[in-house]
Amino acid sequence: MREKVQMMVAGAVLALIALGALAIPAAQANPQAMPHTDMMARSVAMSGEIARLTEEMNHATGQAKVEAMAQLLNVLVQDRARMLDQMTMMQHMHEMMMQGGGNHGDAHGQAPAPAK
Repeated sequence: MREKVQMMVAGAVLALIALGALAIPAAQANPQAMPHTDMMARSVAMSGEIARLTEEMNHATGQAKVEAMAQLLNVLVQDRARMLDQMTMMQHMHEMMMQGGGNHGDAHGQAPAPAK
């Protein structure tokens, strides 16, 4: 059972790495996609770090296990804070698009109504 879980985690990490690698050429073709690609790359790197720390924790015993748990918990908290920051930024961007980003039209590309 433990080996199945480890294989699933390893497969998930490899899939995330592959997705990140596929996103990079798309971002190079579209510079506006770079922030999204950067977020994806950070997510992939963090997932790999979490998987590594989880593996270390699972193999540790005694005081080393306690220290590994603390290290993993710290990384999980950092990852959670990073994701919250990203979601806040995306929400702000969405709100700006829905408001038309100033006077540049609405989120559907419609020009603003002329001033009367």
